[in-house]
Amino acid sequence: MPNLTEILDRIQAEADAATKGEWKEDGDGVTVGEDAIASCFQRAADVRFTAHARTNVPRLVAAMRVLVEAVERMSRESMDETMGLVADETLGEAQAILEGRDDVS
Repeated sequence: MPNLTEILDRIQAEADAATKGEWKEDGDGVTVGEDAIASCFQRAADVRFTAHARTNVPRLVAAMRVLVEAVERMSRESMDETMGLVADETLGEAQAILEGRDDVS
């Protein structure tokens, strides 16, 4: 089972491999400059979500890395056993979410 860092690395690699540039909503699709990235969406919300994913996904990965490092540091350095257990549980829940598992409490 991959750890959180490996999962975040994979997600970041997928984002890095996507078409570079500013993704924009364009009618029923998404464009970068003159190039169509995706088209024929039925709902404006889907167009907006896709267009914003280009910037939102890397931002979320960066934020997750900061939070994971903070919780891992709490787990390692906690003098309070309960705090260490809470940190470990939090990391486990975050990993389950990123893996798409349904067993998250």
